[in-house]
Amino acid sequence: RNYITDAVPEIRIDISIRSLAGFVAATGKSLNITDAYNETELRQFHPQLSHGSTLDKILNYRTQSIMVLPLPYNRRLIGILEIINKKGTEAFSETDFKRAREISPAMGLALVKLDEQGSNGLESEPKFFSTEINTPQP
Repeated sequence: RNYITDAVPEIRIDISIRSLAGFVAATGKSLNITDAYNETELRQFHPQLSHGSTLDKILNYRTQSIMVLPLPYNRRLIGILEIINKKGTEAFSETDFKRAREISPAMGLALVKLDEQGSNGLESEPKFFSTEINTPQP
């Protein structure tokens, strides 16, 4: 729905267990977090894990619930998918998390195909996309 390219500055993350995206990149494990600012919840995954609020500050936004998943292709990490703040006040369900894990390999493949076609030059010109995805409730 919303495609943001120029409004968001480039943000680089360290592949490290200290941040959510870095943790997923370093370990290959997916995260489903109810409250990104709840240190007790984050420490269940790793003692050094924390939510860096840099992007929240830049975008004047507050992350509450978040799913973070690797985007793989041929056993290689292509990118990280962050799905932020489920509509309403509830956190993401296990069904939401399962669906996100099911589509992440297809998204990794799509990014590789875009890069192969030269579309948007994924390596040289990072893009941030924001969209709303509605899934039916069981």
